[in-house]
Amino acid sequence: MDKQPLFSERFEKAIGIAAVAHDVQKRKGKDKISYIAHPFNVGVILMNMGFDEDTVIAGILHDAIEDTDYGYDGIKRFWRICRRFS
Repeated sequence: MDKQPLFSERFEKAIGIAAVAHDVQKRKGKDKISYIAHPFNVGVILMNMGFDEDTVIAGILHDAIEDTDYGYDGIKRFWRICRRFS
């Protein structure tokens, strides 16, 4: 029996892009959890609420656009690179 992947290929690419963009960032607080936990959780919450994949991906990438040096143009460039190699 073929298993369905838990996450779509686009979801996984968005997580990869967010992970690169947030690279060394840590969450605020005493535990200093890697920041990627936040955009990943946002994506999962949106998915569980039934939002479409584009909205889920926007949720995953929202802080990469706002809070990193990559910005919107950098995210667009990463997305094109990911699409080219898939």
